[in-house]
Amino acid sequence: MRVTLTTRISGTRDGHKWPDMGETVDLPAAEAADLVELGLAVPVPSVDAGQPETADTVPDGETTDLPAKPKARTRKATA
Repeated sequence: MRVTLTTRISGTRDGHKWPDMGETVDLPAAEAADLVELGLAVPVPSVDAGQPETADTVPDGETTDLPAKPKARTRKATA
């Protein structure tokens, strides 16, 4: 399973340094699921063959964990 690391992990895995935060890595499904559950990584969505690859491609039925866009503040007029 391919995941993107959301934090820096110290040490090594299989004798190699972990990728930097924001980089992707292929891991066994169980190990990837553990990192996702701990908040150390997010799954990389798979892209359907018929769907063009874009930065915001998300498989049907899944949502992104991006924060909601803040609402614009309005100031009340004073008389």
